[in-house]
Amino acid sequence: MYCVISYNLPTTLIYPAMAIVSSFLIPGTLLATAFILKTKDKDRAAIFLLLIAAFIIRLIVARANPFTYEWDERFHALVAKNMMADPLKPVLHRHPVMPFAFWLWADNYVWLHKPPLFLWQMALSMKIFGVTEYAGRYPSVLMGTIMVLPIYRIGYLLTKNGNIAFLAAALFSVSFYQLRLTAGYDIDHDDVSFGFYVLLSMWAYAEYVTTKKLKWIIWIGIFAGCAILNKWLTGLLVYLGWGINILLTIKRPGAKKEIGVLLLSLIVCCAVFLPWQIYIHWRFPVEALTEMEYNTRHVFEVVENHYGTVWYYLGNLDMYFGNGLWILLLIGMMVAARIAIDKKLYIALMVSFLAVICFFSFIVQTKMPAFIFVVAPIGFIFIAIAAVVWLQYVKGDAAKVLYVFISLVLCYITLDVGRMSAQFSTANTDRQHRIHNINVYKSLRKRLPENVRFIFNAKGADHVDVMFYNDAEAYNYYPDSLQFQRFARRGIPIAVFRDGQQQVMPAYIKRYPHLFVINDTIY
Repeated sequence: MYCVISYNLPTTLIYPAMAIVSSFLIPGTLLATAFILKTKDKDRAAIFLLLIAAFIIRLIVARANPFTYEWDERFHALVAKNMMADPLKPVLHRHPVMPFAFWLWADNYVWLHKPPLFLWQMALSMKIFGVTEYAGRYPSVLMGTIMVLPIYRIGYLLTKNGNIAFLAAALFSVSFYQLRLTAGYDIDHDDVSFGFYVLLSMWAYAEYVTTKKLKWIIWIGIFAGCAILNKWLTGLLVYLGWGINILLTIKRPGAKKEIGVLLLSLIVCCAVFLPWQIYIHWRFPVEALTEMEYNTRHVFEVVENHYGTVWYYLGNLDMYFGNGLWILLLIGMMVAARIAIDKKLYIALMVSFLAVICFFSFIVQTKMPAFIFVVAPIGFIFIAIAAVVWLQYVKGDAAKVLYVFISLVLCYITLDVGRMSAQFSTANTDRQHRIHNINVYKSLRKRLPENVRFIFNAKGADHVDVMFYNDAEAYNYYPDSLQFQRFARRGIPIAVFRDGQQQVMPAYIKRYPHLFVINDTIY
Protein backbone atom coordinates (compact mmCIF):
# COMPACT_ATOMS: atom_id res chain seq x y z
CA MET A 1 0.00 0.00 0.00
CA TYR A 2 1.11 3.50 -0.70
CA CYS A 3 -0.36 6.97 -0.31
CA VAL A 4 -1.17 9.12 -3.33
CA ILE A 5 -0.68 12.86 -2.84
CA SER A 6 -2.75 14.99 -5.19
CA TYR A 7 -3.70 18.60 -4.83
CA ASN A 8 -5.66 21.19 -6.77
CA LEU A 9 -3.39 24.20 -6.78
CA PRO A 10 -4.96 27.62 -6.32
CA THR A 11 -4.88 30.05 -9.19
CA THR A 12 -1.62 31.97 -8.99
CA LEU A 13 -1.26 35.58 -9.99
CA ILE A 14 0.65 35.47 -13.25
CA TYR A 15 2.55 38.60 -14.13
CA PRO A 16 1.07 39.47 -17.54
CA ALA A 17 3.18 41.43 -19.96
CA MET A 18 1.01 44.53 -19.77
CA ALA A 19 1.23 44.52 -15.98
CA ILE A 20 5.01 44.63 -16.28
CA VAL A 21 4.94 47.43 -18.85
CA SER A 22 2.30 49.47 -17.02
CA SER A 23 4.19 49.12 -13.74
CA PHE A 24 7.04 51.01 -15.40
CA LEU A 25 4.88 54.15 -15.55
CA ILE A 26 5.94 55.32 -12.10
CA PRO A 27 9.70 54.86 -12.61
CA GLY A 28 9.26 56.23 -16.14
CA THR A 29 7.72 59.40 -14.70
CA LEU A 30 10.56 59.65 -12.20
CA LEU A 31 13.06 59.23 -15.02
CA ALA A 32 11.46 61.98 -17.12
CA THR A 33 11.40 64.28 -14.09
CA ALA A 34 15.07 63.49 -13.45
CA PHE A 35 16.03 64.58 -16.98
CA ILE A 36 14.07 67.83 -16.57
CA LEU A 37 15.80 68.52 -13.26
CA LYS A 38 19.14 67.85 -14.95
CA THR A 39 18.46 70.61 -17.49
CA LYS A 40 17.77 72.97 -14.56
CA ASP A 41 21.20 72.16 -13.05
CA LYS A 42 19.62 70.37 -10.07
CA ASP A 43 22.07 67.51 -10.39
CA ARG A 44 21.71 65.93 -6.95
CA ALA A 45 17.93 65.80 -7.16
CA ALA A 46 18.15 64.38 -10.69
CA ILE A 47 20.58 61.64 -9.66
CA PHE A 48 18.48 60.81 -6.61
CA LEU A 49 15.35 60.36 -8.76
CA LEU A 50 17.35 58.30 -11.25
CA LEU A 51 18.47 55.97 -8.46
CA ILE A 52 14.90 55.59 -7.21
CA ALA A 53 13.67 54.83 -10.73
CA ALA A 54 16.45 52.28 -11.30
CA PHE A 55 15.66 50.59 -7.99
CA ILE A 56 11.91 50.38 -8.65
CA ILE A 57 12.39 48.97 -12.15
CA ARG A 58 14.73 46.29 -10.84
CA LEU A 59 12.42 45.42 -7.98
CA ILE A 60 9.58 44.98 -10.46
CA VAL A 61 11.48 42.56 -12.68
CA ALA A 62 13.00 40.75 -9.68
CA ARG A 63 9.49 39.94 -8.47
CA ALA A 64 8.06 39.19 -11.92
CA ASN A 65 9.03 35.51 -12.04
CA PRO A 66 7.51 33.47 -9.17
CA PHE A 67 10.02 30.71 -9.89
CA THR A 68 13.74 30.16 -10.24
CA TYR A 69 14.87 30.19 -13.84
CA GLU A 70 16.13 26.86 -15.24
CA TRP A 71 19.67 27.85 -16.31
CA ASP A 72 21.40 28.73 -14.06
CA GLU A 73 19.44 30.57 -11.39
CA ARG A 74 17.96 27.52 -9.68
CA PHE A 75 21.43 26.02 -9.15
CA HIS A 76 22.75 29.29 -7.77
CA ALA A 77 19.74 29.67 -5.50
CA LEU A 78 20.06 26.16 -4.09
CA VAL A 79 23.80 26.41 -3.45
CA ALA A 80 23.29 29.82 -1.81
CA LYS A 81 20.55 28.35 0.38
CA ASN A 82 22.88 25.56 1.48
CA MET A 83 25.69 28.05 2.16
CA MET A 84 23.50 29.67 4.80
CA ALA A 85 24.47 26.74 7.02
CA ASP A 86 28.14 26.60 5.97
CA PRO A 87 29.48 29.54 3.88
CA LEU A 88 32.77 27.73 3.29
CA LYS A 89 31.22 24.57 1.88
CA PRO A 90 29.16 25.22 -1.28
CA VAL A 91 27.09 22.11 -1.97
CA LEU A 92 24.27 21.13 -4.30
CA HIS A 93 23.06 18.32 -2.01
CA ARG A 94 23.30 18.99 1.72
CA HIS A 95 23.07 15.30 2.67
CA PRO A 96 23.58 13.20 -0.46
CA VAL A 97 22.38 9.60 -0.15
CA MET A 98 22.76 8.65 -3.80
CA PRO A 99 25.86 8.51 -6.03
CA PHE A 100 26.92 11.79 -7.62
CA ALA A 101 29.23 12.76 -10.48
CA PHE A 102 31.85 15.20 -9.23
CA TRP A 103 32.84 16.01 -12.82
CA LEU A 104 29.34 17.26 -13.75
CA TRP A 105 28.55 20.68 -12.32
CA ALA A 106 24.78 20.05 -12.54
CA ASP A 107 24.99 16.69 -10.70
CA ASN A 108 27.61 17.17 -8.04
CA TYR A 109 27.89 17.35 -4.27
CA VAL A 110 30.57 19.98 -3.54
CA TRP A 111 29.72 22.76 -5.99
CA LEU A 112 32.67 24.84 -7.18
CA HIS A 113 31.34 25.65 -10.63
CA LYS A 114 31.30 29.37 -9.79
CA PRO A 115 33.36 31.41 -7.33
CA PRO A 116 31.50 32.20 -4.11
CA LEU A 117 31.06 35.96 -3.70
CA PHE A 118 27.69 36.31 -5.44
CA LEU A 119 26.51 33.13 -3.68
CA TRP A 120 27.47 34.60 -0.30
CA GLN A 121 25.51 37.71 -1.20
CA MET A 122 22.46 35.63 -2.14
CA ALA A 123 22.80 33.57 1.05
CA LEU A 124 22.95 36.70 3.19
CA SER A 125 19.85 38.07 1.48
CA MET A 126 17.98 34.80 2.10
CA LYS A 127 19.09 34.91 5.72
CA ILE A 128 17.50 38.33 6.03
CA PHE A 129 14.41 38.01 3.82
CA GLY A 130 13.74 34.27 3.87
CA VAL A 131 14.44 31.46 1.42
CA THR A 132 12.59 32.62 -1.70
CA GLU A 133 13.50 33.17 -5.32
CA TYR A 134 12.90 36.88 -4.74
CA ALA A 135 15.39 37.12 -1.88
CA GLY A 136 18.03 35.56 -4.11
CA ARG A 137 17.55 38.42 -6.56
CA TYR A 138 17.66 41.32 -4.12
CA PRO A 139 21.47 41.67 -4.20
CA SER A 140 21.24 42.07 -7.99
CA VAL A 141 18.55 44.72 -7.52
CA LEU A 142 20.82 46.62 -5.15
CA MET A 143 24.00 46.26 -7.22
CA GLY A 144 22.24 47.19 -10.48
CA THR A 145 20.92 50.33 -8.80
CA ILE A 146 24.27 51.33 -7.32
CA MET A 147 26.00 50.88 -10.71
CA VAL A 148 24.22 54.02 -11.90
CA LEU A 149 26.58 56.15 -9.78
CA PRO A 150 29.99 54.93 -11.02
CA ILE A 151 28.75 55.04 -14.62
CA TYR A 152 27.79 58.67 -14.10
CA ARG A 153 31.11 59.43 -12.44
CA ILE A 154 33.23 57.72 -15.13
CA GLY A 155 31.28 59.48 -17.86
CA TYR A 156 31.81 62.81 -16.15
CA LEU A 157 35.53 62.31 -15.53
CA LEU A 158 35.96 61.30 -19.18
CA THR A 159 34.10 64.23 -20.73
CA LYS A 160 33.42 66.79 -17.97
CA ASN A 161 29.92 66.89 -19.46
CA GLY A 162 27.17 66.20 -16.93
CA ASN A 163 24.52 65.65 -19.60
CA ILE A 164 26.55 62.87 -21.22
CA ALA A 165 27.29 61.25 -17.86
CA PHE A 166 23.66 61.42 -16.77
CA LEU A 167 22.31 59.96 -20.01
CA ALA A 168 24.82 57.08 -19.87
CA ALA A 169 23.73 56.26 -16.32
CA ALA A 170 20.05 56.51 -17.28
CA LEU A 171 20.46 54.20 -20.27
CA PHE A 172 22.03 51.57 -18.04
CA SER A 173 19.25 52.00 -15.49
CA VAL A 174 16.69 50.82 -18.09
CA SER A 175 18.92 48.37 -19.95
CA PHE A 176 16.77 45.41 -21.05
CA TYR A 177 19.57 42.91 -20.80
CA GLN A 178 20.70 44.06 -17.36
CA LEU A 179 17.09 43.79 -16.19
CA ARG A 180 16.90 40.34 -17.77
CA LEU A 181 19.87 39.19 -15.70
CA THR A 182 18.32 40.72 -12.57
CA ALA A 183 15.11 38.76 -13.23
CA GLY A 184 17.11 35.51 -13.14
CA TYR A 185 17.64 34.73 -16.82
CA ASP A 186 20.86 33.52 -18.45
CA ILE A 187 23.76 33.37 -15.97
CA ASP A 188 21.78 35.80 -13.84
CA HIS A 189 23.21 37.09 -10.56
CA ASP A 190 26.72 35.86 -11.19
CA ASP A 191 27.02 38.21 -14.17
CA VAL A 192 25.31 41.08 -12.35
CA SER A 193 27.76 40.82 -9.47
CA PHE A 194 30.72 40.36 -11.81
CA GLY A 195 29.77 43.45 -13.82
CA PHE A 196 29.28 45.39 -10.59
CA TYR A 197 32.78 44.79 -9.27
CA VAL A 198 34.48 45.20 -12.66
CA LEU A 199 32.73 48.56 -13.03
CA LEU A 200 33.81 49.61 -9.54
CA SER A 201 37.42 48.71 -10.37
CA MET A 202 37.23 50.90 -13.49
CA TRP A 203 35.65 53.71 -11.51
CA ALA A 204 38.46 53.47 -8.93
CA TYR A 205 40.99 53.62 -11.78
CA ALA A 206 39.24 56.69 -13.21
CA GLU A 207 39.52 58.38 -9.81
CA TYR A 208 43.17 57.35 -9.53
CA VAL A 209 44.02 58.79 -12.96
CA THR A 210 42.38 62.04 -11.88
CA THR A 211 43.74 62.38 -8.35
CA LYS A 212 46.78 60.03 -8.13
CA LYS A 213 45.79 59.24 -4.53
CA LEU A 214 47.04 56.00 -2.98
CA LYS A 215 43.62 54.95 -1.68
CA TRP A 216 42.32 54.41 -5.22
CA ILE A 217 45.16 51.97 -5.94
CA ILE A 218 43.99 49.91 -2.98
CA TRP A 219 40.34 50.09 -4.06
CA ILE A 220 41.23 49.01 -7.60
CA GLY A 221 42.82 45.88 -6.16
CA ILE A 222 39.93 45.19 -3.79
CA PHE A 223 37.27 45.56 -6.49
CA ALA A 224 39.25 43.55 -9.07
CA GLY A 225 39.75 40.80 -6.51
CA CYS A 226 36.02 40.76 -5.78
CA ALA A 227 35.33 40.53 -9.52
CA ILE A 228 37.55 37.44 -9.74
CA LEU A 229 35.63 35.98 -6.80
CA ASN A 230 32.59 36.07 -9.10
CA LYS A 231 33.83 35.09 -12.56
CA TRP A 232 37.53 34.27 -12.49
CA LEU A 233 40.36 36.03 -14.34
CA THR A 234 38.34 38.33 -16.61
CA GLY A 235 38.03 40.37 -13.42
CA LEU A 236 41.59 41.60 -14.08
CA LEU A 237 40.25 43.68 -16.99
CA VAL A 238 41.05 47.01 -15.35
CA TYR A 239 44.76 46.19 -15.41
CA LEU A 240 44.74 45.76 -19.19
CA GLY A 241 43.89 49.39 -19.90
CA TRP A 242 46.15 50.52 -17.09
CA GLY A 243 49.03 48.48 -18.49
CA ILE A 244 48.52 49.83 -22.01
CA ASN A 245 48.70 53.37 -20.66
CA ILE A 246 51.98 52.54 -18.93
CA LEU A 247 53.43 51.08 -22.14
CA LEU A 248 52.44 54.18 -24.09
CA THR A 249 54.36 56.39 -21.66
CA ILE A 250 57.17 53.98 -20.74
CA LYS A 251 59.92 56.43 -21.74
CA ARG A 252 58.53 59.31 -19.74
CA PRO A 253 59.66 60.19 -16.21
CA GLY A 254 57.66 58.37 -13.56
CA ALA A 255 56.91 55.30 -15.69
CA LYS A 256 58.78 52.96 -13.36
CA LYS A 257 56.88 54.34 -10.40
CA GLU A 258 53.61 53.68 -12.21
CA ILE A 259 54.63 50.06 -12.79
CA GLY A 260 55.28 49.72 -9.05
CA VAL A 261 51.88 51.22 -8.29
CA LEU A 262 50.18 48.73 -10.62
CA LEU A 263 52.04 45.84 -8.99
CA LEU A 264 50.96 47.06 -5.55
CA SER A 265 47.35 47.05 -6.69
CA LEU A 266 47.77 43.54 -8.11
CA ILE A 267 49.12 42.35 -4.76
CA VAL A 268 45.99 43.71 -3.08
CA CYS A 269 43.88 41.98 -5.73
CA CYS A 270 45.61 38.65 -5.12
CA ALA A 271 45.15 39.06 -1.37
CA VAL A 272 41.39 39.22 -2.00
CA PHE A 273 40.87 36.26 -4.33
CA LEU A 274 43.78 33.88 -3.70
CA PRO A 275 42.74 32.71 -0.21
CA TRP A 276 39.62 31.10 -1.65
CA GLN A 277 41.62 29.33 -4.35
CA ILE A 278 44.12 28.04 -1.83
CA TYR A 279 41.31 26.93 0.47
CA ILE A 280 39.32 24.95 -2.11
CA HIS A 281 42.43 23.28 -3.55
CA TRP A 282 43.32 22.20 -0.03
CA ARG A 283 39.87 21.11 1.14
CA PHE A 284 38.29 19.95 -2.15
CA PRO A 285 41.29 19.21 -4.41
CA VAL A 286 39.54 16.88 -6.87
CA GLU A 287 36.54 19.15 -7.41
CA ALA A 288 38.71 22.29 -7.62
CA LEU A 289 41.00 20.83 -10.27
CA THR A 290 38.03 19.46 -12.22
CA GLU A 291 36.32 22.84 -12.33
CA MET A 292 39.53 24.64 -13.28
CA GLU A 293 39.99 22.27 -16.21
CA TYR A 294 36.34 22.64 -17.18
CA ASN A 295 36.52 26.45 -17.16
CA THR A 296 39.65 26.33 -19.33
CA ARG A 297 37.79 24.21 -21.88
CA HIS A 298 35.44 27.14 -22.57
CA VAL A 299 38.33 28.91 -24.29
CA PHE A 300 39.46 26.09 -26.56
CA GLU A 301 36.27 24.17 -27.33
CA VAL A 302 32.51 24.57 -27.49
CA VAL A 303 31.09 23.54 -24.13
CA GLU A 304 27.49 22.36 -23.65
CA ASN A 305 26.56 23.14 -27.27
CA HIS A 306 26.99 26.90 -26.83
CA TYR A 307 27.95 27.45 -30.46
CA GLY A 308 28.38 30.74 -32.26
CA THR A 309 30.39 32.39 -35.02
CA VAL A 310 32.81 35.27 -34.59
CA TRP A 311 29.81 37.54 -35.27
CA TYR A 312 27.83 36.15 -32.33
CA TYR A 313 28.27 39.13 -30.01
CA LEU A 314 28.03 41.80 -32.68
CA GLY A 315 24.75 40.17 -33.69
CA ASN A 316 23.50 40.63 -30.11
CA LEU A 317 24.30 44.35 -29.84
CA ASP A 318 20.62 45.23 -30.25
CA MET A 319 19.79 43.08 -27.22
CA TYR A 320 22.55 44.65 -25.14
CA PHE A 321 21.98 48.31 -26.03
CA GLY A 322 18.64 48.62 -27.87
CA ASN A 323 17.57 48.25 -31.47
CA GLY A 324 19.81 50.20 -33.81
CA LEU A 325 21.81 51.94 -31.07
CA TRP A 326 24.95 50.16 -32.23
CA ILE A 327 25.21 52.99 -34.78
CA LEU A 328 25.47 55.55 -31.97
CA LEU A 329 27.92 53.21 -30.23
CA LEU A 330 30.29 53.29 -33.19
CA ILE A 331 29.95 57.06 -33.61
CA GLY A 332 30.50 57.61 -29.90
CA MET A 333 33.67 55.53 -29.87
CA MET A 334 35.15 57.80 -32.52
CA VAL A 335 33.85 61.09 -31.12
CA ALA A 336 35.06 60.19 -27.64
CA ALA A 337 38.66 60.21 -28.89
CA ARG A 338 38.23 63.88 -29.77
CA ILE A 339 36.28 65.20 -26.80
CA ALA A 340 37.78 63.12 -23.98
CA ILE A 341 39.24 65.40 -21.33
CA ASP A 342 41.37 62.62 -19.90
CA LYS A 343 43.09 60.70 -22.71
CA LYS A 344 44.45 58.02 -20.37
CA LEU A 345 40.97 57.23 -19.17
CA TYR A 346 39.70 57.12 -22.75
CA ILE A 347 42.45 54.70 -23.77
CA ALA A 348 41.75 52.46 -20.77
CA LEU A 349 38.01 52.36 -21.50
CA MET A 350 38.44 51.82 -25.24
CA VAL A 351 41.03 49.08 -24.78
CA SER A 352 38.86 47.30 -22.22
CA PHE A 353 35.76 47.52 -24.41
CA LEU A 354 37.42 46.26 -27.59
CA ALA A 355 39.56 43.64 -25.84
CA VAL A 356 36.55 41.91 -24.26
CA ILE A 357 34.58 41.86 -27.51
CA CYS A 358 37.54 40.61 -29.55
CA PHE A 359 38.65 38.03 -26.98
CA PHE A 360 35.25 36.40 -26.66
CA SER A 361 34.48 36.74 -30.38
CA PHE A 362 37.72 35.46 -31.89
CA ILE A 363 39.42 33.38 -29.20
CA VAL A 364 36.88 31.88 -26.79
CA GLN A 365 35.06 29.05 -28.56
CA THR A 366 32.11 28.80 -26.17
CA LYS A 367 29.61 31.60 -26.85
CA MET A 368 27.18 32.79 -24.19
CA PRO A 369 25.24 36.07 -24.31
CA ALA A 370 26.43 37.59 -21.05
CA PHE A 371 30.15 37.08 -21.65
CA ILE A 372 30.71 40.60 -23.07
CA PHE A 373 28.00 42.44 -21.15
CA VAL A 374 30.55 43.26 -18.47
CA VAL A 375 31.71 46.19 -20.66
CA ALA A 376 28.19 47.39 -21.48
CA PRO A 377 28.52 50.40 -19.11
CA ILE A 378 31.38 51.67 -21.30
CA GLY A 379 29.19 51.16 -24.36
CA PHE A 380 26.42 53.26 -22.83
CA ILE A 381 28.91 56.07 -22.20
CA PHE A 382 29.90 56.02 -25.88
CA ILE A 383 26.23 56.02 -26.95
CA ALA A 384 25.53 58.99 -24.68
CA ILE A 385 28.49 60.86 -26.18
CA ALA A 386 27.15 60.39 -29.71
CA ALA A 387 23.63 61.40 -28.69
CA VAL A 388 24.51 64.53 -26.73
CA VAL A 389 27.73 66.05 -28.06
CA TRP A 390 26.09 67.74 -31.03
CA LEU A 391 23.65 69.61 -28.75
CA GLN A 392 26.45 72.04 -27.93
CA TYR A 393 25.64 73.71 -31.24
CA VAL A 394 21.99 74.30 -30.20
CA LYS A 395 21.39 77.41 -28.12
CA GLY A 396 18.97 78.29 -25.34
CA ASP A 397 15.95 76.33 -24.18
CA ALA A 398 15.81 74.38 -27.44
CA ALA A 399 18.92 72.46 -26.37
CA LYS A 400 17.29 71.53 -23.04
CA VAL A 401 14.07 70.37 -24.69
CA LEU A 402 15.97 68.34 -27.26
CA TYR A 403 18.12 66.77 -24.53
CA VAL A 404 15.09 65.58 -22.57
CA PHE A 405 13.30 64.36 -25.70
CA ILE A 406 16.29 62.50 -27.15
CA SER A 407 17.17 60.99 -23.80
CA LEU A 408 13.69 59.63 -23.20
CA VAL A 409 13.51 58.17 -26.71
CA LEU A 410 16.86 56.44 -26.22
CA CYS A 411 15.76 55.11 -22.82
CA TYR A 412 12.60 53.70 -24.41
CA ILE A 413 14.67 51.99 -27.11
CA THR A 414 17.11 50.60 -24.55
CA LEU A 415 14.30 49.26 -22.36
CA ASP A 416 13.00 47.39 -25.43
CA VAL A 417 9.35 47.09 -24.45
CA GLY A 418 8.77 44.42 -27.12
CA ARG A 419 11.37 42.05 -25.67
CA MET A 420 10.31 42.92 -22.14
CA SER A 421 6.68 42.08 -22.91
CA ALA A 422 7.62 38.78 -24.54
CA GLN A 423 9.76 37.91 -21.52
CA PHE A 424 6.79 37.95 -19.16
CA SER A 425 3.92 37.26 -21.55
CA THR A 426 1.02 35.03 -20.49
CA ALA A 427 1.27 33.58 -23.99
CA ASN A 428 4.69 32.20 -23.09
CA THR A 429 3.74 28.56 -22.62
CA ASP A 430 7.09 27.52 -21.18
CA ARG A 431 6.80 30.23 -18.56
CA GLN A 432 3.26 29.17 -17.66
CA HIS A 433 4.33 25.54 -17.31
CA ARG A 434 7.22 26.56 -15.12
CA ILE A 435 4.92 28.54 -12.85
CA HIS A 436 2.65 25.48 -12.55
CA ASN A 437 5.54 23.13 -11.76
CA ILE A 438 7.02 25.44 -9.17
CA ASN A 439 3.64 25.78 -7.46
CA VAL A 440 3.57 21.99 -7.15
CA TYR A 441 7.05 21.95 -5.63
CA LYS A 442 6.27 24.80 -3.24
CA SER A 443 3.16 22.99 -2.01
CA LEU A 444 5.03 19.80 -1.08
CA ARG A 445 6.22 21.25 2.23
CA LYS A 446 2.61 21.25 3.47
CA ARG A 447 1.36 18.18 1.61
CA LEU A 448 4.03 15.63 2.47
CA PRO A 449 4.55 14.31 6.01
CA GLU A 450 7.43 15.94 7.87
CA ASN A 451 9.39 12.68 8.02
CA VAL A 452 9.64 12.43 4.22
CA ARG A 453 13.18 13.56 3.46
CA PHE A 454 13.83 11.85 0.11
CA ILE A 455 12.00 12.53 -3.16
CA PHE A 456 12.68 10.67 -6.40
CA ASN A 457 11.79 10.78 -10.10
CA ALA A 458 11.71 14.56 -10.49
CA LYS A 459 11.53 15.71 -14.10
CA GLY A 460 14.69 16.89 -15.83
CA ALA A 461 16.75 19.07 -13.49
CA ASP A 462 13.68 20.02 -11.45
CA HIS A 463 15.06 18.07 -8.49
CA VAL A 464 17.10 21.23 -7.88
CA ASP A 465 13.88 23.24 -7.52
CA VAL A 466 12.37 20.59 -5.27
CA MET A 467 15.37 20.88 -2.93
CA PHE A 468 15.31 24.68 -2.99
CA TYR A 469 11.65 24.89 -1.97
CA ASN A 470 11.76 21.95 0.47
CA ASP A 471 14.08 20.60 3.15
CA ALA A 472 14.51 17.29 1.34
CA GLU A 473 17.00 15.50 -0.86
CA ALA A 474 15.63 15.08 -4.38
CA TYR A 475 16.78 13.16 -7.44
CA ASN A 476 15.58 12.91 -11.02
CA TYR A 477 15.56 9.09 -11.13
CA TYR A 478 14.44 6.07 -9.13
CA PRO A 479 17.00 4.30 -6.92
CA ASP A 480 17.88 0.85 -8.23
CA SER A 481 16.92 -2.23 -6.20
CA LEU A 482 20.25 -2.41 -4.32
CA GLN A 483 20.20 1.28 -3.47
CA PHE A 484 16.58 0.98 -2.44
CA GLN A 485 17.35 -1.75 0.08
CA ARG A 486 19.03 0.84 2.31
CA PHE A 487 15.73 2.70 2.61
CA ALA A 488 13.71 -0.49 3.02
CA ARG A 489 15.89 -1.88 5.83
CA ARG A 490 15.34 1.26 7.90
CA GLY A 491 11.73 1.82 6.85
CA ILE A 492 12.50 5.34 5.64
CA PRO A 493 9.49 7.10 4.03
CA ILE A 494 10.10 8.30 0.48
CA ALA A 495 8.09 10.24 -2.09
CA VAL A 496 8.14 9.86 -5.87
CA PHE A 497 6.67 11.84 -8.73
CA ARG A 498 4.22 9.85 -10.77
CA ASP A 499 4.77 12.04 -13.82
CA GLY A 500 8.48 12.70 -13.78
CA GLN A 501 11.65 11.60 -15.48
CA GLN A 502 10.49 7.98 -15.89
CA GLN A 503 6.97 6.84 -16.65
CA VAL A 504 7.21 3.27 -15.34
CA MET A 505 7.58 2.86 -11.58
CA PRO A 506 9.66 -0.21 -10.65
CA ALA A 507 7.71 -2.98 -8.94
CA TYR A 508 9.98 -2.98 -5.87
CA ILE A 509 9.06 0.66 -5.27
CA LYS A 510 5.33 0.08 -5.87
CA ARG A 511 5.35 -2.54 -3.11
CA TYR A 512 7.05 -0.27 -0.59
CA PRO A 513 4.72 0.38 2.36
CA HIS A 514 6.23 3.79 3.21
CA LEU A 515 5.71 5.34 -0.22
CA PHE A 516 4.01 8.62 -1.10
CA VAL A 517 3.20 9.20 -4.76
CA ILE A 518 2.99 12.82 -5.93
CA ASN A 519 0.16 12.57 -8.42
CA ASP A 520 0.36 16.07 -9.95
CA THR A 521 1.00 16.61 -13.64
CA ILE A 522 4.47 18.00 -14.26
CA TYR A 523 5.11 19.71 -17.59
